[in-house]
Amino acid sequence: MRSIALVALLLTASCIAPRRYEFTEKQHPQPQPQPQGKLLDTLDKALAASVQVYALNENGEGLSRGSGTVVSASPNSSFVLTARHMTDNPVSAWKVKQGRRVVNARVVAKGDKDNDWAILQTDAAIGLPVRLIDAGTSAYFAQECVAIGHAIGLDTPTFTVGHVQLVTARELRISAPIYYGNSGGGLFVVQGGELRLAGIVFAFYSAVTHLGLAVNVNVLRRLLR
Repeated sequence: MRSIALVALLLTASCIAPRRYEFTEKQHPQPQPQPQGKLLDTLDKALAASVQVYALNENGEGLSRGSGTVVSASPNSSFVLTARHMTDNPVSAWKVKQGRRVVNARVVAKGDKDNDWAILQTDAAIGLPVRLIDAGTSAYFAQECVAIGHAIGLDTPTFTVGHVQLVTARELRISAPIYYGNSGGGLFVVQGGELRLAGIVFAFYSAVTHLGLAVNVNVLRRLLR
C-alpha cells in the first residue's frame, strides 16, 4: 500500500511541476477583467502606440507575425520595439501595420538569444509614440499592469490586465494573460498619471495560464536615447 501511495504522489507532483516557458504564438484568448481608474483613463494613448509586425521571406510569404510598440517618431519614420525571436528565420522584409496603413521597416538593433528584443525603423511615420517608464528596476513591483498586443492577428489591439509579480534588471514577470500574436507587444504601468512602457512581452509559461514574461525596457534605454 505504501508503494502505491508513493506512486500516486509522484504522479500528482509531475502534473504541477514547473514547465519551460514557450513563446507567445501558442496561447489562446480568455475573458479578462477591465482596467479601472488611472489605467482606463490613459489606455487610448497606449493603444495608439500598438502596431502589428510581419516578417516575410524572399517570396513575400509570412515567416512570423506579432506585435510592436512605437516609442519615437518623426515626420519620416518611427522606431518600433518588438520581440527578437521573430527574426530567428531568414527575414527578407519587414512590414509594420496599424489599421489599414502598412509601411516597410528594417531591423536596426536586436538582442542575443538571452535578450528577446528588437528595434525596427520604419520608412514612414506610423502610430503615436509612448513614453518609457522612468524608474529603477524594482519601483513598479506589484503594480497593476496592462499588456497590449494584436492577439491572433486581429487588426484591433487587445489588452489584458494583471500585476507585475517580479522585476529584475532584464525581465518582468507578469500575471496579465498573454495570447498568440502578443510577441513584441507593450507592457504598461501607470506613472505620472499616464500609462508608460515598462516592458516588451515575449513569452508565457505553458503550465500557468496567467504567467508571462517581458523584457525590462531599462535594457533598451541607452539605445533609445
